[in-house]
Amino acid sequence: MGGDNHMDEHPVDVLRLYLAIGVIDALPHLSTKVKDEYIADIEAVAKAAVHGNTEIKVQGQVKITHANWRMLDETIPMADAADAARRVGAFLVTTKLKALGNHSIQDVETWDDVDEAAAQDAAARVVANKCLIGAGDDAQLLAGCNIAIFSQPGLYKQMSTLLEEGLDESYNRDPLWGSVKPHLMIAPAVLYDYKASVSNCAPGKAPKAGKAKKGSRGKAVKASKAAKASKASKASKGKASKGKASKATAKASKPARGKASRRA
Repeated sequence: MGGDNHMDEHPVDVLRLYLAIGVIDALPHLSTKVKDEYIADIEAVAKAAVHGNTEIKVQGQVKITHANWRMLDETIPMADAADAARRVGAFLVTTKLKALGNHSIQDVETWDDVDEAAAQDAAARVVANKCLIGAGDDAQLLAGCNIAIFSQPGLYKQMSTLLEEGLDESYNRDPLWGSVKPHLMIAPAVLYDYKASVSNCAPGKAPKAGKAKKGSRGKAVKASKAAKASKASKASKGKASKGKASKATAKASKPARGKASRRA
């Protein structure tokens, strides 16, 4: 129950274990022997979790609608609550739902003897410190790793390393989430860095003029500086030649004027 006296919408923690038991018991393609083993293990955990309590207290306001809340203050026998949770678990996995196109969750995804065999093999690989790449799908690898470390908790670090490698490889080869690979028939230009600016444009819009690369921009700057330097040198040479010519003319005119004055 929260501070506002509203009941938590999630079930009591211990009842989640019985919910899982109901799910496992309803799996249609998992052998009875395997189901019985899992159910016995979970029941042992649930029994230890209640610490001998035989009742569950339910107290607080339950939401009927946003404007209608109902106050509950009930004590329920543990056996009755556990049985209700088991029936809810079976209902969730076997009932055909409109949201799933009139299919049950079992039609979409289940756990069968093939999955169990793959998980047991993955668990054995973890214990033997063998690679998990290609040893099963993601769910099978995760289940196998859980089986291994529940029996040998000291293998946690070793298991984490092996599982990381297996899941990375699984991700890379996933057709939807993995890396994009070139295709012989369908080869977008962007995969080959060919006319990437065109392929990235919105439909109907021409690509903007791309900026020059750093290398070409540097070359252009150097070329412009060289051109300016050459112009400046030409201008200085022209000024120098004009100055020399004017000085020579001045020198030539001085003796001529001197001779003329002497004659006069």
